Amino acid sequence: ILGGGLSSRLFQKIRGEMGAAYYVNADAGLYTDHGYLAASAGVDHNKINEVIEAILEEFKKLICEPVSEKELKRAKNHLIGHLVMGLETSDQLAGFYGIEEILARKIITPRELIKKIQEVKSGEIREIANDIFQDSKLNLALIGPFEEPARFEKILSLK
Repeated sequence: ILGGGLSSRLFQKIRGEMGAAYYVNADAGLYTDHGYLAASAGVDHNKINEVIEAILEEFKKLICEPVSEKELKRAKNHLIGHLVMGLETSDQLAGFYGIEEILARKIITPRELIKKIQEVKSGEIREIANDIFQDSKLNLALIGPFEEPARFEKILSLK
């Protein structure tokens, strides 16, 4: 929903509407004992504040507003499509099953994973968003000629 392709919220807002980024995406690292959700963008230095604020606004929307069925279906289809395309070769499929066995000690088939993706509800997304998107959990990393941390600390809030 946030960063899965051209129809994602971040792409539509930051690149489409604002024309403020060369690229923008969101990604998650889902590990067995921890994880992360990261948004990243290639931004003109002069637009950095506006882009950070726009990203935070999209985070807030996931907390406050339910994801529409249409958008949720599009995101699920995107995710499932990438999963299926990523398992086209024997090596990729073996890697998928190997990781399942090593990390989870329980094999889940691609079909079962697709079923789980299809079962996700909009309310569950809001619950997770409330857990993830908290000021105390926000971190910001910048590459560029920025020497004023207070400038960014001031805007790094979901309130």
